[in-house]
Amino acid sequence: MQRNGADYLHKLGFSEKFCRICEGVNRYSNQEIRERESDILELVDQFGGMLLDRPERIAFKVDEALVLLEYRNLKDSNNIYLPQFKEFVNKMEAILI
Repeated sequence: MQRNGADYLHKLGFSEKFCRICEGVNRYSNQEIRERESDILELVDQFGGMLLDRPERIAFKVDEALVLLEYRNLKDSNNIYLPQFKEFVNKMEAILI
């Protein structure tokens, strides 16, 4: 029997729900019903990573990162919060500081 990361987290004392969320964030399993927190963390993790400079590339601009998130990173994925996330980011970008 193959073990996954969620099994190890559970052995360390994390709750079953926390383990399902972590497993779902990176879509390591084919969970039929993902925790909603998995969808939210998936968006934040991937989008935030694109906004940071990396050794191999400079950070993407917010509008570029949104396009890449939707049409590349999540192209074949059903993230139920993507529309609301895009709306939120666009509203935050419109606020002048």
